[in-house]
Amino acid sequence: MSPSAYPLITGSDVRRILHSERFLHSSFAQIYYNQTIYRRRECLIEESLLANPSDWTKGEAWFILSRKTAEFLYGDTLEKKQQDIVTEWMLKLGCFSAPDELFAQNAILDERTPPQIRDEIKNDHMYYIKWPRKRSPSSPRKHPYNLHDVNDFWESIQMSGSMFARKFMSPIDAKEMLDRIDSELHSNENHINRIISRMESACVVSQPDCLIPPQNLTDLWFW
Repeated sequence: MSPSAYPLITGSDVRRILHSERFLHSSFAQIYYNQTIYRRRECLIEESLLANPSDWTKGEAWFILSRKTAEFLYGDTLEKKQQDIVTEWMLKLGCFSAPDELFAQNAILDERTPPQIRDEIKNDHMYYIKWPRKRSPSSPRKHPYNLHDVNDFWESIQMSGSMFARKFMSPIDAKEMLDRIDSELHSNENHINRIISRMESACVVSQPDCLIPPQNLTDLWFW
């Protein structure tokens, strides 16, 4: 979990949901085709210099992973072929910006990855995050809004069906919001039902229509 995030349900309810029969073997991650990739000009990793990011995917660096998927991504498996997939992606991403937003997404969707892993990944990280509108490649949306203001964000957080929200940069400035989350969302069965509904409705990334296809080749930016 992000250090600037806050849980919208109690730890015991997180465990109750994720260890239920319907979600025990499910993972949750945000995956989408990315139109902008940044690569360092000065890089000596040949595998990364030769990589073509035109069909790569990207997403937030926050996940809910089953044990099977976590072991695959950490290379903690007896299958050498699976270990090679993970190692190759680590090398490919060596010259690129924000590899934590690229690694899991692309290793999971690698055509060599076992179908039983791809088939358990649902395309939703279960966070509430409010981003400003993207402006341009030269001035991208770099940071999400702070969610401190109850008047601005409470209603949308309450109805979002999210397990977590970010970001909260100051526990003092966010005290009113965090207190309200504790008192009105924690142990709230209506909120828990909204979470379960959102989890059930998320599409599986191996399904053809789950990812939005790129409209054109990915823009490659150097820094």
